Amino acid sequence: MTTFARNKKNGLSGRTADSAKAITWRITSNLVIGIVVTIITVSGAIFWMARSQNEQAAEATRTMVLGGLGGLEEYIQQFANDYAWWEAGYDAYVASDREWVDENYGSGIIDTQISDLIFIISTTTRDIDYDWAIEDIPTPIRDVFTKDVVEDIFALTADMPHAHDAARSAYILDGDEIILMAVNRITPVSRVPDVDPDSLPLLVQGIYLNEERLTEMGQQFLIDDVRLYVGEPTLDILSNNFPLIQDMDDHTIGALVWTSPTPGYAVLRSAALPIGIALALFSIIALATAFRARKIATELASEKEKIDTVVSSIGEGVLVVDAEGKIFLCNQFGGLLLGLTQEEILGKSLSEVFQIPPEGRGERPALAAILDVVSARKTVKLPEVTFPRIDGNTIVLSVVGTPVELTGIFIGGVVVFHDVTEQKIIENAKQQFISIAAHQLRTPLSGIKWAISLLVDESMGAMKDEQKVLLSRSYESVNRLVELVNDLLNIDRIESGRMEFSFEPTNLVDLLHTIIADVTAPAERKDIRIEFKPDAGLPELELDHGSIRIVFQNLLENAVHYTPEKGQVSIRAIGEGHAVRISIKDTGIGIPHSQQKSIFGRFFRATNAVLHQPDGSGLGLYIVKQIVERHKGKIWFESDEGKGTTFHVVLPTDRAHSELV
Repeated sequence: MTTFARNKKNGLSGRTADSAKAITWRITSNLVIGIVVTIITVSGAIFWMARSQNEQAAEATRTMVLGGLGGLEEYIQQFANDYAWWEAGYDAYVASDREWVDENYGSGIIDTQISDLIFIISTTTRDIDYDWAIEDIPTPIRDVFTKDVVEDIFALTADMPHAHDAARSAYILDGDEIILMAVNRITPVSRVPDVDPDSLPLLVQGIYLNEERLTEMGQQFLIDDVRLYVGEPTLDILSNNFPLIQDMDDHTIGALVWTSPTPGYAVLRSAALPIGIALALFSIIALATAFRARKIATELASEKEKIDTVVSSIGEGVLVVDAEGKIFLCNQFGGLLLGLTQEEILGKSLSEVFQIPPEGRGERPALAAILDVVSARKTVKLPEVTFPRIDGNTIVLSVVGTPVELTGIFIGGVVVFHDVTEQKIIENAKQQFISIAAHQLRTPLSGIKWAISLLVDESMGAMKDEQKVLLSRSYESVNRLVELVNDLLNIDRIESGRMEFSFEPTNLVDLLHTIIADVTAPAERKDIRIEFKPDAGLPELELDHGSIRIVFQNLLENAVHYTPEKGQVSIRAIGEGHAVRISIKDTGIGIPHSQQKSIFGRFFRATNAVLHQPDGSGLGLYIVKQIVERHKGKIWFESDEGKGTTFHVVLPTDRAHSELV
């Protein structure tokens, strides 16, 4: 081979090699750029999706935890209202009746495990008078609630209204634990004449935010590890926007924390460094990233599905609104009840979904009160309201709306509702059946009663003594049936609004004298002394004579029936401003404490009353309460089992002053 030939071959080989290197480099460069762009694009998209889903899941979880915390506050406030708002409690407190106060406010409440601690603060000495706590309380009450803390409580209640639902809640730090407490006054002003409302003692109940309570709260929302952090919040707590807990001085004393429900964002962030280091293995990393992204997306979808499942599985309609009143969460069951799809509900306001017209545009339905959850930021309870669905059907809903606040800032509300149409239909059918049955029974029973009375009076001829005794017993049985039928008819007329009341000036003292005369004979048979002491110069009252007679006839007959022989029944009539209070006190069998809340219910009779006198319908006191309330009055009682009962009825002098009762 000549030199020229060798040079030509070498030149071609060099150019081919250079060209191959250039193509390889170009392909490699394009591949690298393409893979890098793909990795950056895909990773960025996955990163953004993961972060977006993470934020949504975290916000939904945070809203549910806030709702649970609000539920705990309502729980302790409810019992503070129930136990503090009682006149007898104030009377026992003033009388230093430690045994009564301990049983009803102290150990009685602690034993029911409603609270972990309870104490009473005197507004005169501004010190703790009584205190009770569970056995394993971390710190004695007086060591936690020092003079400074008591002053903070007075500051908290400085503008608290004197109302039965006015309890306020707050948090206080106890070492490594936090106490949720509620404060209310022991008695309403209207029942303690000549007493400065601000001098009424305060009752404080408290529960510890312990692990057990927080675990129960978290499990409601499928969150396994809701826990309490005590102290100044760390940067991690603040960055994760966990709910903060503040004391009465607005100092942050802790926070509620939990594990993030979507770990995908952290996984992607931790994978950024390996991706940058392994640029040489772009294809493998891209594939691994794709699989990783798929796994993360699955986890995110799974967490979102859990939250959706929690809301969807609730057997009631649920709507969650933001601070502007726009609905951002709705479960499927709620849509079915309203006759709308979730897409038609989300983003709408409550007034749009519940078809409530703006003010000034026609009559507003009772359901319009639910708007106060956002406008007035207060809890609304509507036991029965009608709702006309778009499909033309009208249903009856029971609705409860609760505002949600975070560190004193309103962030939205939760509305829960369910269909009570069927229950309403059943209740109406039951009432209609009772009404028809009572009307059908009344006429034949009256005839039987009349016929037996003729035989007993021997108007149809003389009878043997045995026959007369038998007919007398039959007459008493028929008379009890007639009284039961009359009670059922009275209930039907009252509840249906068909019972007519004719209010006219009435001398209550004369009326009571006639009723006392009616019960004198049975009282004398039991050697029971009846004492009547009315105040002089009592004004006439605007009353319906017939129905108000039923009230006092029932109360006096009960007093005589349930008082043993040689007992006493005392009646007092006292003027109280624009009202008159009638008190009927007996020395009878009393009412068990555990059954006192049910005494005004339909068909209810206390167990000791049934043993004392088996006959009775349990309708009398229910009718009495309905009639008193139709007179714009009030009725309540005080009773100790085995010692006796005192019923109090307060009636306004006229309907213009009914709001003063």
